[in-house]
This record gives sequence, C-alpha cells and structure tokens, in this order.
Amino acid sequence: MAEKPEQAKVSTELTSVIKSLYNGNFEVLHKHTHPNIILMVEGKENYHNLFKRIVAYFKQAGISFESAKISEIKGYVANETTECFYVDVLLTLKSGERVEPTQTIQMGIKNLDAKDWAYVDLTDKTLAQIKAMIPNIPEKFVMPKQPKKEEPEE
Repeated sequence: MAEKPEQAKVSTELTSVIKSLYNGNFEVLHKHTHPNIILMVEGKENYHNLFKRIVAYFKQAGISFESAKISEIKGYVANETTECFYVDVLLTLKSGERVEPTQTIQMGIKNLDAKDWAYVDLTDKTLAQIKAMIPNIPEKFVMPKQPKKEEPEE
C-alpha cells in the first residue's frame, strides 16, 4: 500500500541529490534519476558523461551549492503502480561573491515496488513535457504553479 513518504527523509535525500550536481557525486545522482531519463540519453555511460560536463561547467564558472530549503510534501498521489509528490525548493547557489536564491519545483516519483525515489525538476515544464518523459505519472497528479520569474532590475 502506497503512503506519503517521510518529510525528513525527502528533505535529506533531495538535498543530497541537488548537492551531487555541484560536488560530482554521480552515484547519488544516478540512484535518484528516473530510469526513463537515463534511457532518453541512451544509457548510464552517456548520462555519466553529461553529468561530468555539467559538474565541470559549474566548477569552471565558480558556481557552488550553498543550501536547499525543502518545503513540506505537496500533491501526493498514487495509482496501482506509481506514486508521486512535489516540493518547492529554495536553492541557494554561490557564484563568485554573489549568493543567489532560486525557486525550483522538484517531483519525487517511484514505482510502488521500488525502494528509491527518483527526482525530476518540474521548473518551467508542462505536465505534457513531464508525461512525455515519464508516462506512468498518476492521472490525479496536478502540476504545481510555476515560480514567478524575477524581472531584471534596470
């Protein structure tokens, strides 16, 4: 029987996944990436190569992880095979001397028989785009409102 995951576990796990993009921990990122996304890039080796390029870019650009504040779990739904939810994330990155907060939305999704949650960034995406990647999202899942974009100051 599916039930909403523990908040503390989701917060710890998702923070670790986000950090992995900046500290190069491929095993953590791979463990929590939906298998369909790995298939979209034609396998684990290609996914790993893409990941290495992203980490190298962040290092070269001087972008580092500062913190992630994870909201309470929202929109939890399940069907006979899959369960999912979303959380708002206030991600703070450091770029040189600037510290920049960014609002994102992350979906946790897993098959009922799976042990680990996979996380997918919903920011700036539509439900149709997400379902094209992961078709087994429960029908009752409602896409959250997207964060407001900050207008550049003149």
